[in-house]
Amino acid sequence: MVLLLVAPPALAEEEETLHTWYAQALARGGAGLNVSHFWSKGSKLRAETVVAGHKIITIVNGEKYYAYDGLTLEGLAIEREPAVVAEDRTDRRPFGNEYAILVEQGAEVVREEQLIGRPAVVLRITDGAGRRELWVTQDEARIPVRLEIFDRRTAERRVTDYVNWQSELP
Repeated sequence: MVLLLVAPPALAEEEETLHTWYAQALARGGAGLNVSHFWSKGSKLRAETVVAGHKIITIVNGEKYYAYDGLTLEGLAIEREPAVVAEDRTDRRPFGNEYAILVEQGAEVVREEQLIGRPAVVLRITDGAGRRELWVTQDEARIPVRLEIFDRRTAERRVTDYVNWQSELP
């Protein structure tokens, strides 16, 4: 018996147009250093970070959000709100969208500079919560390079550097 598996034409076409992304984020602050990895294909997302010696894996896929401990394999699956699922888009990254968020909150460009070898635009917003500064690439993708947050309530400073951005991965 021969079994032939063929994707329906519509699915095959959809697969060809999905964009892929990868980035590594180095976050540091009062809790120490945290390293996270993000992968996406279209609106699907996988993130991994180590917390207290356990790799925590987060997967966002359609109507479900999964989070589990890679060591103990214990975790949970959460239904995503239909309105949120409806906003999923395959033409943009499902992570690293701080530029759009800060602009929506009213952030303004304060300067241009080089950061981690890349020309960047720096945006800032200051409000009752504190100050947020974002370094993003100057191209259309607006890839975040650094996010710096000062929390007015706790007087804590947190910095996240996004490194090793890759796109259009096979």
